[in-house]
This record gives sequence, C-alpha cells and structure tokens, in this order.
Amino acid sequence: MSAEPLPILEDAYLAGPAATLAEMDGADDVVVAAAIEERMTGYGLAVPGARGPGGLQRLLDRLRGRVLRADLGVHPAEVPWLRFHVPPGGSAQLVLERQVERKGGVTLKFMGLGSGSGRSVTLGAEQDFGDRADCFTLGAKLDVRLRVYADDGRDSVQVDVERVVGTSLASRVPCGFCFRAPEPGPQPRKLDREWDLEDDPHGLTETLTHETLNASDLEIGLEIPGVDLGGLTPGLTCSRSVTSTCTATYRFPGNACFRAYTEILPGLDLPFWGRS
Repeated sequence: MSAEPLPILEDAYLAGPAATLAEMDGADDVVVAAAIEERMTGYGLAVPGARGPGGLQRLLDRLRGRVLRADLGVHPAEVPWLRFHVPPGGSAQLVLERQVERKGGVTLKFMGLGSGSGRSVTLGAEQDFGDRADCFTLGAKLDVRLRVYADDGRDSVQVDVERVVGTSLASRVPCGFCFRAPEPGPQPRKLDREWDLEDDPHGLTETLTHETLNASDLEIGLEIPGVDLGGLTPGLTCSRSVTSTCTATYRFPGNACFRAYTEILPGLDLPFWGRS
C-alpha cells in the first residue's frame, strides 16, 4: 500500500471570517458581513458562530473586540474523513472508482474554528484498499496555525489550516465502535440490516454500492501534542463529498448474528457492526 492512499490533485485557499475582516479593514460592517456570507456560501460552508438573526454582526463585533494573547505557530495535525468497518471475525473491502471516465472524485473542505481560514482539496478518485480483517480510517494530514485570543472575558483559539500535506490510512485495532456480544459497544442506532447466520456454518458475502457519500459541517477536534492550550480544544469543520462509486463488500462468517449500526448523527462512518 502506498504511503499516499489518495493523491492530492487540486488545492485551494478558503478565506475565513477573520481573514476577510482583516483584508477589508476600514470597510463598513454591512459590506464586510456581505463579503463573508458570499464567500462562505460560495464554499458551500456555514459560518461557524454566526447562526440566527444578526449572527454575522455579532460575529464581527466579537472579532473586533478580541485581543491576541499568543501565536503558537504552525503544527501538524491529522483529521479523519472516512471510517470503514469490518464485521468482527470477518473481512471487508472498500473500492473507489470513477463513475465515468474523468468524472468522480473526493472533495474535502476544512475550515478552522474560531473564525479561521481553511483549504479545499480534491483527491484522486480510484483506489482499491484490499481485503481487510481490521477497520480503518482515511485521513488528511494538515499543517494548522494556532492563535489564542482574549475574547469577551474568555480565551478562545483560532485555527487556520495552512496546508494539506497529504493523505493517510490507519488500521484501527481495537475499533472502538464494532463489538462482539456480550461487550456493550456504542449501539447508538440500529439499521434495518441484520444477518442471522447462527445456524449457517458457511456465512455470506454482501456488496453495497454508494454513488455519493457526502457530509457537511462536521466539527472535529484536533489533537496537537506538546502544545499547552490551557484546556482549550482546537478544531475545524469538515465538508466531504465523495462522488466516485464507493463499493463496500462485507464477508460475514457463519454461526453468528451480525447487526449494522450508525452514529446518531451520521458523519464520518459507513456502518459499524455488532456480532452476537
């Protein structure tokens, strides 16, 4: 397996609210607010912290009133954008393919929380991740800049995504989601997919095809080792659009029962599995 599971084909800067305000220094708030809204709408992203009537004006007031306390520099971070789950004791395979020649791909948009800026990347659309016995996570490697501000009597952290360095694939052992009874497992929401193979020694294979696999405005916390943020948690929002054909093949062993689950708020995951 290559160290770069999906190559980066395109990379673009996304100006966040703080960068837009600095760029338009001295402009009327109405003009700045309109520019922020126009940019974020063009990116297909919501403006974090600006929901509800008058939200953009409140955001501008807060940005104008905050004071920089510390610039902590640029640090590496890794962000998951898809988790693929293997039935316990079985195997599974994930394949991404172009829908038609030269069409289809993976687009990821990251926008730093705290009114920071971000990046949009398009990844290669074709990859066979092979037959696997363990769950795995697809991720993006980022360089992020961290700034701490005194913000209305409290500290806040602004994250700016400086670069998307590459992509990653990591096996998850143990998974943290998939489980074998009597282990409890998270079990937030059962799907209408259940295979009762307790009286079948042979097992079965199931193949599911997704033409699109999208998620937007997912908030993801970042782990930045060695940086003291005084209890603050840096983060970003992630928007994911997979327009390649995504084929998931699951191989269930016999003499067991399998149930599919999903998180209450579907986001990064294809279904995970409980076995009894």
